Amino acid sequence: MPAEAWGILALLLFYLGVQISLGRATQRELDEATMLPFVDDPEVARRVEHDTGRSTSGCACPGACDGRCEHLGERLL
Repeated sequence: MPAEAWGILALLLFYLGVQISLGRATQRELDEATMLPFVDDPEVARRVEHDTGRSTSGCACPGACDGRCEHLGERLL
């Protein structure tokens, strides 16, 4: 098999692996994951929560999560 065919096969397998990996996540899980990078900076986290109405704590609660919602214990790692 030519070297180009191995490269194309590797690229195809990589693409399929990424699609399968991301395809299993729900929209809520993807939304939570996009907000997690803002947790480390409290000032930016407050602005993001205010501007988007989403929690930056990794919880699916709207706004700042106080731990008393229906999503308790459903945090992403």
